[in-house]
Amino acid sequence: MAASSLPIRPTGVTYYRCANWRDSGPACNDEGRLPCEVCHLVLYCSTACRNAHEDIHVEDCAHGLTQTTWFPKWFAENRIPVFIKDREVVHPLTRRVPRIIYSWGNMPAIDLLDVEFNEGIETQRHLRILTVESDIRHGVQTIARLPDGFIGQITLTYSNDNMDMCARNILLVMLTYLVGDKDVAVDCMIHVWYSAYLKPCHVRILTEIIRPYIAQAAQVASDQRGDETLCRTFVENGRGLRIALTPAQWQALLTYFDFCQEDDAYEPQSAIARNEVMASDAYEDERDLVLLRNLPHCRVAITKFWRDGVVQPFGQDCSEFTIPNPMLFHNGDWTVEELADPFDGWDFPAIVTRASHMPKSDLYGRLYCYLQGLFGNFVKKAHDKVVRFEMLNTSLEEIHSYVEPRSFARIDATAVTESPDYGVRQVFENLGHLLELPEINPHAAVLGLYVQKIEDELMKHEDLGPNAEQREAVGQLLDLDSDAMDEQYSKEMIRCHDALPLVLDVDEAFSRWSRNSGFLNYLRANGLKLKTNHSIVRKWPTRIDLQSTASMGNLRRAFSLSMASPHGGGERLVEIQRVTKELEAPRGL
Repeated sequence: MAASSLPIRPTGVTYYRCANWRDSGPACNDEGRLPCEVCHLVLYCSTACRNAHEDIHVEDCAHGLTQTTWFPKWFAENRIPVFIKDREVVHPLTRRVPRIIYSWGNMPAIDLLDVEFNEGIETQRHLRILTVESDIRHGVQTIARLPDGFIGQITLTYSNDNMDMCARNILLVMLTYLVGDKDVAVDCMIHVWYSAYLKPCHVRILTEIIRPYIAQAAQVASDQRGDETLCRTFVENGRGLRIALTPAQWQALLTYFDFCQEDDAYEPQSAIARNEVMASDAYEDERDLVLLRNLPHCRVAITKFWRDGVVQPFGQDCSEFTIPNPMLFHNGDWTVEELADPFDGWDFPAIVTRASHMPKSDLYGRLYCYLQGLFGNFVKKAHDKVVRFEMLNTSLEEIHSYVEPRSFARIDATAVTESPDYGVRQVFENLGHLLELPEINPHAAVLGLYVQKIEDELMKHEDLGPNAEQREAVGQLLDLDSDAMDEQYSKEMIRCHDALPLVLDVDEAFSRWSRNSGFLNYLRANGLKLKTNHSIVRKWPTRIDLQSTASMGNLRRAFSLSMASPHGGGERLVEIQRVTKELEAPRGL
């Protein structure tokens, strides 16, 4: 008998079931406490169980990816890697293919308010936050971090032109408010957000608790004339969710509850669709590069997630996850981009180094436990505080039709400030006039993200490029063999090349871009200015301090973690404020 789903204690902490189970035969249901001392991927309840499971576990513990004989395919085939030959494929600073939408984010989640150091814990103001073209991870982080003594009100408005993102956001917030058992809600949220497949218990929650509300609204919308927006509110005592969609959008939202149990267990259509994207031959070198960045046994955890698509501890059975998740599979297609990873939206170094009962190589087990704690705190605060969500399925240019000008304490534009769909002028013309006036709220700010612009600037100016001293520093921090670094496209050479952006002068690159691109002029033209001293977010949230007085050992550890992260260290956050009392709306409004 295979091990069943993860049990949850009343405290909300999932315990790691002993990894001694097989596809057929008896399974140990005791709690795992003893890590495999070789791979640190799994936990056993006892030495006896560890020995009994050795014939199964050896496949992972001694996997070829963990051996010194493992080489990326490009090296074995003596050819130039795609990402070196074609710099448009993967950029060393952004570490991703440029996209209009990033399914799981493009930077670690941030607290959009940091209310304790800005408006203050005791503020009684109604703080409104607008987020454009993004998932709810920043909102989750913001609400979860609210101080216990906070007594104000918060409304988070999400505007997404992408229906996949909009639908997922709506379902996650509905799970937050409508599922009575917090632990059950949190587990369902994690898998709806990140797992390719769901268990029957997740589907029951979505179809029996959530879907009836959507179906009723879709029916009302279909009965009305025209294409006017229909608003539905699920609010109690100022807490909850307001959704504003057209009749066609309500009907589209209903399709995200189309669940199907696939008949072919060996090669289901969903697996074929997912593999066409996630296992595409065109991105084989990029996948090898991801593995090269990570420690040997962490590579095994990564490839398991690529294969199974389920975020849960490594040694647990995932046979119950059989139903394709319509948040990620839609109309028969896998909607997530090729190199997307759940860590794209979270602080990788912080998660893999924090105290946890999960073994250290079990990356996705650690992520699951981290999200379980964070989401649990989010759900609690969403019920305890006066927090309200609003969901819109509309474009950047149309936001003004749904919201009031000069009404937002924060505008999260981190997902659109570098979007191929919008230019700098368009973003701030459409969003700047929505920000609160400085005399009303001196802490009000638009938050933006720049990384691609910085990389372009580094590529453009030779004096900003890597020099011999920086190459030597990277070699020392990665403890690379200097002779091997000179070997054509070797592991050492590519690791050095991949790490160089972490030591380049990104501050100067950003300064040059902001001066030369007209960025500062665009801000001025819209009555805005770039804040010199940040009070809400760190300017460089993913960058390590190489000038630290930490020992070389600690610096190497930090550098190695930064290398393994899906973030390249060049993510530059900006805080932008209004400087005028009156600001014209965009032309044509």
